[in-house]
Amino acid sequence: MYLFSSNRKQLYIFARNLQNIDSLVMTQEEVNRKIANVKECFPDVVFRCQELDNGSFICIMRGGLMQDDPSDYMNNAVSVLVDHELHNEFIEKFLDNPWVRIIIFDFNSINLT
Repeated sequence: MYLFSSNRKQLYIFARNLQNIDSLVMTQEEVNRKIANVKECFPDVVFRCQELDNGSFICIMRGGLMQDDPSDYMNNAVSVLVDHELHNEFIEKFLDNPWVRIIIFDFNSINLT
């Protein structure tokens, strides 16, 4: 099979990314490491994490109950948790509960059938 490209470097990067596609799947150990990082910086944040399937995880976080600005506090905790990983964050419809965040890693890999 031939891929036509005027730039050999782009072709190499494309092939390299295809080889590393399995490295995009998150493991339980990686999630545990991320949680430990958050607990180090935000000790009052509690978690419930569950692996769904195909390397996707859902994390429910609660914290910042005694903070002056719990929304900002939890935003910072989420930033430490996700650490530049692709994720989806769900926010409560009425925005009256700034203490809880729901994060899903690798949403597109969830088998909904």
